[in-house]
Amino acid sequence: MSPFDVRLPIIAAAAKVRPPHVFHVFHAIKEMGAKFHVEACAQFMSLEAQHVEAILSSLQEHDCMPTKAKRGESSRGSRLADDWTIPDDWVDWACNERRWQPYDCREEAEIFALYWQTKTGAQATKMDWKRTWMKWVKSSRRPNGDYVPKTAAPVQSPEERAEWLRKSIKLYVNMGRESETERWRKELESIEGNVLPFERKSA
Repeated sequence: MSPFDVRLPIIAAAAKVRPPHVFHVFHAIKEMGAKFHVEACAQFMSLEAQHVEAILSSLQEHDCMPTKAKRGESSRGSRLADDWTIPDDWVDWACNERRWQPYDCREEAEIFALYWQTKTGAQATKMDWKRTWMKWVKSSRRPNGDYVPKTAAPVQSPEERAEWLRKSIKLYVNMGRESETERWRKELESIEGNVLPFERKSA
């Protein structure tokens, strides 16, 4: 594919990027084959990974993928397996992102799987199914919930953290382990701006 290929603007318009982006992705795939990496390519070109994925889908849809890439399964992506089940960490991510109940996430995953498993054509193959799930969740019309995962750690305020640090430092000093408090002292200093000296308890 040359910079003057008439297919470039068509593929770029479908992917919603500029023609030079398509040109560079095409030749990166041609050069690297199965070693082509979406995230690395996106970072190098100052694009989002979803833009590179859109270019890949558009190249596939217009049957313009480089020959070397067509032979490499990892370069062209894959369909969602018929026996696919959503991983627990994908559920956790959706619960945090949209505050859905876990059963809402799994119900949404069933819709997600049914859609992609029955879809035909090049767009039904994806390089990164987790990223596809994340995009699906963000654009879902299912209302946000009010669920707060039980595993979520409580967030300490700066004042609470400073108080915990002061108590921990004093305890360790009284135990004769002052040398082990250096990291805590630096953290406390960053919160308060200064650290008061802690005197060792008399024996």
